[in-house]
Amino acid sequence: MDTSEVTTLVLAVEGVRVAVLFRELAGGGVKVSLRSKGLLDVQALATEFGGGGHRNASGIVLSGTLDDVVRRVADRAAALARSSP
Repeated sequence: MDTSEVTTLVLAVEGVRVAVLFRELAGGGVKVSLRSKGLLDVQALATEFGGGGHRNASGIVLSGTLDDVVRRVADRAAALARSSP
């Protein structure tokens, strides 16, 4: 199963509006895949961290440990979900 299939499954859950998938890279760093539905803009979130993409599908590659990246991005994703209609 590839990452797009995982995030699609997560977004299919009732009430879920954003899916964030973290994957450690072999050379170091963490790849973050962001997916959303509706008007929730994950591109804005990705841009905050130097990433990019589209409103409902974006990505980021960050240096740091998995735990650190999860904490930083998950906190912002939760804030985005709370503030978006």
